[in-house]
Amino acid sequence: AGGSGTRLGSAAPKGCYDIGMPSHKSLFQYHAERLLGARRLAAQHSGRRLEEVHLPLLVMTSEANDGETRAFFAERDRFGLPPDQLHFFTQGMLPAFDERGRILRSSASQLALSPNGNGGVYLSLQEAGLLEEMSRRGVTSVFQFGVDNV
Repeated sequence: AGGSGTRLGSAAPKGCYDIGMPSHKSLFQYHAERLLGARRLAAQHSGRRLEEVHLPLLVMTSEANDGETRAFFAERDRFGLPPDQLHFFTQGMLPAFDERGRILRSSASQLALSPNGNGGVYLSLQEAGLLEEMSRRGVTSVFQFGVDNV
């Protein structure tokens, strides 16, 4: 889902952002439609029915944007993605540090935490049970990208 879109002038998750294309599609819609197109091409090329082609979208969220991201997809009928081919999982959190390397606190008795970033994707997939699910389905490769890479 990416972090918040504050650099883009938005408080919403980056994927919700309209980057100014003539279509005014959000980044999430743009990526979902590309995936649906790839799924159609895979079905045509392999001679399989569309329903037989599984090309799931796994969306890594943070504790801060998980609910808003899920709601965004739900309000838009998952942009046409089949329900069994859209999965959300939350990235882990790590202690936050200032520019001098000192641990930050959110209160006198609690550490400040920040999302662990893209480097934590595989651990987060494992903790969500999605690595096991992909293995069970025979997945042999994964294409990973940042939501704001269009």
